[in-house]
Amino acid sequence: MKSERRGFTLIELLVVIAIIALLIGILLPALGAARKKARMAVCMSNMKQFGTATGTYAGENDDRIFSYTWRKGDSLSEWNDLNNAEYDIEAAANQAADILRRTTGDPTIKPKAPLTDGGGGWIPHVLFSHLVLQDYLGQRLPEPMTACPEDRQLRIWQRAPKPRDVRDNTPGTLRDGAATKVAYSSSYQVVPASYDWYQSEGLKNISYAEKRISQAPQSHRWYYVPYAARLGGVRFTRVAFPGMKVQMHDSHDRHSNSNQYYFGVTTFQARQPLLFFDSSVRVLATADSNLGWNPAAPNGVGPPRTRYDPKPYEPPTSTGEVDEVVDLNYRYTRGGLQGLDYGGDEVNTGQKR
Repeated sequence: MKSERRGFTLIELLVVIAIIALLIGILLPALGAARKKARMAVCMSNMKQFGTATGTYAGENDDRIFSYTWRKGDSLSEWNDLNNAEYDIEAAANQAADILRRTTGDPTIKPKAPLTDGGGGWIPHVLFSHLVLQDYLGQRLPEPMTACPEDRQLRIWQRAPKPRDVRDNTPGTLRDGAATKVAYSSSYQVVPASYDWYQSEGLKNISYAEKRISQAPQSHRWYYVPYAARLGGVRFTRVAFPGMKVQMHDSHDRHSNSNQYYFGVTTFQARQPLLFFDSSVRVLATADSNLGWNPAAPNGVGPPRTRYDPKPYEPPTSTGEVDEVVDLNYRYTRGGLQGLDYGGDEVNTGQKR
C-alpha cells in the first residue's frame, strides 16, 4: 500500500510564522539591552585603564597627575613652529601637536587653526589629555580605547582621520585646522582640577580666581583660560577623598537613555560611568552629585552652569530646543581636588557658600 503524505495547511504555516514573529519581538529588546550592557562594560573597562595609567604615571613622575609638561619659552620640539610659546597654554598645545606629529607621522598637524578659519587657542587638556599617557597605555593613534563604544561620531572620525570640508552640516565635519586632530581626541574628559594648579593648590587665595580655568556660560565649547593660568604639576596627594572625587567622565550620557544627553542634564537624570581617583568606576547620576562651584567666582552658590548649544556632529539637546542650560557639578568641584562629589556634603575648603 502507498503511504499517504500530508503537508502543512496554510493555517498551520500562518500559526508557525506568528509564533516566530512573537518570539523575535520578545527576544530583540532583550538582545538590544544585552548589547547596551556590553558596550557599557567596555566603556567602564576603558576608564579603568585610564585609572591604572594615572597611578603608574604618578609613581614615575614625582606623584604628579598626568598632564602636559611643556612651559612657555621651552624649545623641546624638532619642529621650530612648536617651540618658544609665549604662554603655558600655547606650550601645552605645542606639546600635544608634537606628540601627534611623531606618533602619526603627519607633520601638518598644527597646534591651532589659522585665525582666518575662525581658529584660535587650542586647549588640549579638555579632549586630548590622554596623549601624555602614550607610553603607559601602549596606544596607537587613533586609539579605539579613547572612544566610548556608544560615541558613534568619534568612531567615524577615527576611521578616517583626515581633514574635511567643515562648513556644511555633514556629520563628522569640523574646521579644517581641527579636522585632523579630532580623530585623536577622547570621549572621556579629565576634570580641570587635575591640571589647573590654581584650582587645586591655590584655594583660599581669592586673587587666584582670576587665574583659574572656567567654562564659559554662553557655550559648553568655550573656556576662559587666563594668560596667567598655571597648568599641570598638580600632585596626586592633593586628592583628599579619592573614592569620592571624580577624575574622568564622558561629555555625554550615552548609556542610560534612548537618546544621548549632555552629562550636565539633570532634569532627565543623565547618568554614566565615572572614574574616581581611587581607580574605581561607578555609574552615577549627575543630579546626585554635589553642586560644585565656579572657579572664577569661588564664593558664589553652585552649581556652575553653561549653555549646551550642539553642533550638527553633537547629540541634540534633551529639550529639542536649539540650546539648553545645563549644570556642571562634578566637573568643577568646590575645593578642587580637596573637595568631593559623591558620598558626602561639599567640604568647606575656604570658599564660603
